[in-house]
Amino acid sequence: MVGTYNIESININDVLNNYDNIDLLKVDVEGAEFLIFDEINNNNLNKISQISLEWHHLKNTYKYHEDSVVTKELFEKLHNKILDSGFKSIKTSERPDY
Repeated sequence: MVGTYNIESININDVLNNYDNIDLLKVDVEGAEFLIFDEINNNNLNKISQISLEWHHLKNTYKYHEDSVVTKELFEKLHNKILDSGFKSIKTSERPDY
């Protein structure tokens, strides 16, 4: 059965605000990484030593919410936000359909 479900969620900053230092932030959220990293403030990004992130980036667009579409520009904006915070980007694999 396909349907709509309402779930309770918490803002990523509300979680990260509870910590002074974060050794590793592992993110595998099936397309919602764009929403999450758009929300993380710079203060919380600076607390993180390493990020393990699975990006979902399609060649054209990726619809992750009924009103939102990931474009190349959005991907680059969020990638640059991470790079501008001092992180390095290491690509470990590539799928031809992305």
